[in-house]
Amino acid sequence: MKIFKTKHFLGILIGAAAGYGVTYAFRCAGGTCPLSHNPWVGIGFGAVAGLILVWDTGNSKSESEKENSPT
Repeated sequence: MKIFKTKHFLGILIGAAAGYGVTYAFRCAGGTCPLSHNPWVGIGFGAVAGLILVWDTGNSKSESEKENSPT
């Protein structure tokens, strides 16, 4: 069983790119905006958000498992 799949890696990459894009597009001139002031912070938040969006908990049963279950 592979815990870390390709979709997780892609979610991290896309999220990191989106985080950098937000940092680049919404710059804060005075340095008072922590998310948009430092590009590494934006990349980190974006990567985590991307991973959360694609993460599958595995708690839901597929349709075939629901049909075959005795309950």
